Amino acid sequence: MDDKFIHISIYFVIYILIYLGFTRYQFVNPIPRGVAWFIVISCASFGGVLELVQHYMVPSRTGEWLDFSANTCGLILGALLMRTIHRLKA
Repeated sequence: MDDKFIHISIYFVIYILIYLGFTRYQFVNPIPRGVAWFIVISCASFGGVLELVQHYMVPSRTGEWLDFSANTCGLILGALLMRTIHRLKA
């Protein structure tokens, strides 16, 4: 269970850092919805590729679908948090 919490936390932070990079730390306007989805999909794809590499290319490791799901949940939670922050500031 701790492993999944770590996956969620890491990808949550990744989303927020990339989001802040797009806004350049200015919360004047939220990024467009398409860009937010691009961040989620590209980071989730990266996480999926990492799980596949772990499973097929690293003998001592195995890739897990639950890790991929935890990664995606972290990204979605990050997206929801940033969207909520922008709505509260508006």
